[in-house]
Amino acid sequence: MRLSEKNRAPRVRLVASTLLFGLVLAGCGQSASSAGETAVAAGSAYELVQLERPEPPDGPFQVVKETAYKLCAAMAELQHIPVKPFPKAPADYATQRITVVTDGKSFMRKTEALYSADTSTITPERGCEYRITPSKAYNVTLVHDGKQTDINVGEDGKTTVDTAGAGGFAAASSASGETSQFSERRTVNGVNLRCWPKSHPMLADGSLLEMCVYEKDGVLTEVDQQAITLYSKARPAGNDPRFQYVVITEPVSVRKLTEGISKRFKAESYTQ
Repeated sequence: MRLSEKNRAPRVRLVASTLLFGLVLAGCGQSASSAGETAVAAGSAYELVQLERPEPPDGPFQVVKETAYKLCAAMAELQHIPVKPFPKAPADYATQRITVVTDGKSFMRKTEALYSADTSTITPERGCEYRITPSKAYNVTLVHDGKQTDINVGEDGKTTVDTAGAGGFAAASSASGETSQFSERRTVNGVNLRCWPKSHPMLADGSLLEMCVYEKDGVLTEVDQQAITLYSKARPAGNDPRFQYVVITEPVSVRKLTEGISKRFKAESYTQ
């Protein structure tokens, strides 16, 4: 669906997408639950904030350091050009912050790229410089009043807005995904979760290590009413086995909204 294709901010693709885990969940034989579990109570809205980060923080950058940077440094040495040191990952390094607001009828996801990495300057003439800098890019997907609006803001502040029909959102909102397989209770950053047990078949090959949803059904769901993956741990697909790290998506906070809800579903709130 369109939401799944366009819910990420522009950034260097260092890590596996959190949405991939949502697709895994949707494809694991999930079925519709009873009508009593399907929707957020009338008038209620919830905000979820998540971070996606690699562990260790410099994991993704080691690939660049041991390949492009070292090759560049060798070429620079032959040309007697000084090489700039390879930077350390910021202590608080995370790839993106994700904010979701849902009231059971409308949906908003804002994905902010927190850092960008520039490989274009890894040339002998530029001293093999590799820069990790804070990012201003983000995108927002809104589903409201039968429309889906995608807002993309680049590093340069340029904004594009695309609006279309919301497709099957209204029909899909009548049923939520079955979550009975999430049987192990866990708390992360003060947020109560239910997780797949270690025996779950989707964890068998070791690429996906953990997967958890919110403790309550029908509260934090995707636009198609599948449960949002609040916590996951995975090894990046296709990653060079010489550089081992995992990608963690974790909840920072979950809170019930009591005011200012309507503006969270308005496009102008994210374009001004």
